[in-house]
Amino acid sequence: MPFSLGETADMNEIECPRCGEIFHFDYSRCPNCGLNLYEPNSEFEPLEKIESNFLSPKKLSFFSRLKNYLKQITGQKYTAEEVFGASLDQAFLFNDLLQRVGGDRQTVNRLIQYEYSLKPKATRRQCIQSAIERLEQDQRSNK
Repeated sequence: MPFSLGETADMNEIECPRCGEIFHFDYSRCPNCGLNLYEPNSEFEPLEKIESNFLSPKKLSFFSRLKNYLKQITGQKYTAEEVFGASLDQAFLFNDLLQRVGGDRQTVNRLIQYEYSLKPKATRRQCIQSAIERLEQDQRSNK
């Protein structure tokens, strides 16, 4: 697998896409924040809201609930992209930030923690994106 999810994640551990907690893969929920990792339609809000020019957010919510309901009735499985898409995106962003700082994981973790301190309710993915944007902004201002 080309992605590295976190600093200490090994073969039997996964990282929560919301809070970054590392735990054994047998758990279906994160022990830190309670995010359900294997069922996309859990009681929590989605990590990112989808916006469209064609449909209002209410209609999108209705269609996504209808889609989930139809999948439950017909017994269809969710695609890997639907279940693990956010985790893979987060891993890609983490690796991108890691490359930008020269491979220093401690620096990456400090940047992410700094973003958490600015926005405590943000997801780990949002904090990594903010850290990348802040790093780019700092590099532009130093030129």
